[in-house]
Amino acid sequence: MSDRLSVDPTGLKLALLVGGGLLLFIFAGQVLRFMSRMVSWGLFVLLAALAMYVVYEVYTGWSAGAESQRSVETSRSETADPVSDVKTEYTEGSMSEAELEEELDQLLDDQQERESRDMSELEKEL
Repeated sequence: MSDRLSVDPTGLKLALLVGGGLLLFIFAGQVLRFMSRMVSWGLFVLLAALAMYVVYEVYTGWSAGAESQRSVETSRSETADPVSDVKTEYTEGSMSEAELEEELDQLLDDQQERESRDMSELEKEL
């Protein structure tokens, strides 16, 4: 019965340790490769999100700038008040009091004329 091979337990442990270590090393390499791919894809996604954010901010800035320009132009046209212009001329001394009264009377007449025109147009529409 000495035909059986005797197995050295220390050699078997060493072989299992080397084989298991090699398998763990290969597995760790695959995990590392997988993790590096995930990190790379994560960086690509982050870069794409950053590019989208930059485009959004640039567009918003341009839109706000255009809107601001329109509001400035609108406010300039809204502040063009003939009464204020006449008052400014009078306070600066380039207009006498008689001229001021004449201008203000003219402005009042123009305003009443516009209001009566608007009222007649409204009555026509009704």
